[in-house]
Amino acid sequence: MKLIVLLMIACSVLPAMEAIKCYSCNSVLQNCDNVKDGDKFVVTCPASMPMCYVTRGKTGDLTVTEHGCIFEHKAGCEKAETGKMKGEICWCNEDKCNGSNNVATSSIVSVLALISVIVYSNCY
Repeated sequence: MKLIVLLMIACSVLPAMEAIKCYSCNSVLQNCDNVKDGDKFVVTCPASMPMCYVTRGKTGDLTVTEHGCIFEHKAGCEKAETGKMKGEICWCNEDKCNGSNNVATSSIVSVLALISVIVYSNCY
């Protein structure tokens, strides 16, 4: 009887231990306007990054959208401004929940997006 109870507990915990799947794409480096088309941009996140994010920032005429895995954070969205870049970031914790392009940048993600913009603008 104890074995059955332990197996039932183990089975109920196993799905929570599975890694989350997120879209992963940076619009400066890739054409990911249609990130939801198939599984081309789907990655399995490492256990240390149990959430997905999508960020969209604008600086001048350049808009940067990025999707990926991120560290634990409260689910939801926040607006942010870093230097000349303004945007919003959204965090979520379900498989492929970051497929929308209707959000933008904050905190470390905004810094990464800003670096992408600078690298892109220096290359072209």
